[in-house]
Amino acid sequence: MSWNFTWRSVNDKFEAFLDTKPTLSHLKGKIFHVWDGNHRLEAWLPYISQLDDETWHVCPTTWVVNAKIRNRGYIKTLMDSVNM
Repeated sequence: MSWNFTWRSVNDKFEAFLDTKPTLSHLKGKIFHVWDGNHRLEAWLPYISQLDDETWHVCPTTWVVNAKIRNRGYIKTLMDSVNM
């Protein structure tokens, strides 16, 4: 699936936001995995992608998990909390 003009515009704003935060700037240009416990993204993305309305292209609340953490219990607890 390719991005329409609106998706690209929202992404450009997100990338600009990352540039303003020294602790996040290393994430610029990266692809993020969406943890979609209830398949909301899967259910709504085809519809949202048809819209050329920036109000539907929102930046969700985001957590960045350090994948180098070896404590699986910590990561599971975090992900369970996200899906509440």
